[in-house]
Amino acid sequence: MIYCDVRPSAYLPTLELRVADTCPRLEDIVLLAGLFRAIAGGEIDAMAEGRSAPQVRTEVIRAETWRAARCGLEGELVDSVDGTWVPAWQLLLGLPLERYREPLEAAGDWDLVPELTQGGTGAR
Repeated sequence: MIYCDVRPSAYLPTLELRVADTCPRLEDIVLLAGLFRAIAGGEIDAMAEGRSAPQVRTEVIRAETWRAARCGLEGELVDSVDGTWVPAWQLLLGLPLERYREPLEAAGDWDLVPELTQGGTGAR
């Protein structure tokens, strides 16, 4: 099961992310860490520049979390931008990595993260 819970740390000036109960491959952990770091950093930068995050209803987020936990990357999810059903991998591959290029490069992850999105799932 993948937990998509993100919260501020109670003890450190950081964000905490709960990830999958098990990641069978080191590459999966590296991918999750790289994406999380880049997306969180990109959104912090966007807030500092006065740009707002996309608005997605809480019920949709809960439903998508349930579907992701049930089906993993082999299933389908709703694209929150246009409301259509798409393969979960398509959403991941459609993630605008270029938008997060600067934080990915700053962390030294730009060459690695796009490559790891091509790897399929640990179950496969």
